[in-house]
Amino acid sequence: DGREYVIVVDGQAGIWPPQPWSNVVAHPTFGFAATESGPGYTWSRNSHDNRLTPWANDPVSDPQGEALFIRDEDTGQFWSATPQPAGFGGRYIVRHGQGYSTFDHERNGLRSTLQLFVPPIDEVKIFYLTLRNETAERRRITATLYVEWVLGENRSRSHLHVVTSEDAETHAVFARNAFRQEFSHRVAFLDLHPADERSVTGDRMEFLGRNGRLSKPAAMRRASLSGRTGPALDPCRAIQVAIDLAPSETRTVAGLLGDAVDEQTARDLIRKYRADGSVQ
Repeated sequence: DGREYVIVVDGQAGIWPPQPWSNVVAHPTFGFAATESGPGYTWSRNSHDNRLTPWANDPVSDPQGEALFIRDEDTGQFWSATPQPAGFGGRYIVRHGQGYSTFDHERNGLRSTLQLFVPPIDEVKIFYLTLRNETAERRRITATLYVEWVLGENRSRSHLHVVTSEDAETHAVFARNAFRQEFSHRVAFLDLHPADERSVTGDRMEFLGRNGRLSKPAAMRRASLSGRTGPALDPCRAIQVAIDLAPSETRTVAGLLGDAVDEQTARDLIRKYRADGSVQ
């Protein structure tokens, strides 16, 4: 009806746009740029000097620094909710609208819809994932939200200074880079909820594996994440939660990627969007 750009991506059929088709979603102090391939990159306060996740500016391979993985715990098969980094040639319907991007996909009887958006005033990006079991069997699924931290202009210069930690109150992961002039006091955070079972890591080497790639991360071959956070790591953030789906059941989880002036403000934002109905 003229409200959305609808893009069909089908790697097996060779259907891709000739160049990345982007959607910029932002308010004056926070935003992200997504493409038909994936969630893109996110910034806060300054899209050049305070990038939370990497911007590749690569119109050929369009690499992603953010990803949401889905894994079938019965078979071990995994894929991403977006065409990159681990779509493996599957068919996705991508819809860019005003203020949001949506990725629809179906694989092995499990239908997923990932909607990305930013609330009008808060400095947080929301990954709203809906999963529906279209089979006659109970399914046990894990969802894993992954981001590579930049917290500066360029990851190659800032990653040595990024320190991650798991917040004792919310169990979200915080990240800081004190070695920058203007934004040294700010706290970035990542959360995924609701979660009956969850595991985390702040170690990119653990997640990807030695010489690993985001298309086939080593973490997808392990039952859970180690919980390792702190300084002197190649910094990332990954949260994995377990989801049980009865036949024909639909469930949702919400990921939060944000930035706040201090730890308490970060906790307040996390609690706000964990509250029932707030994301909707």
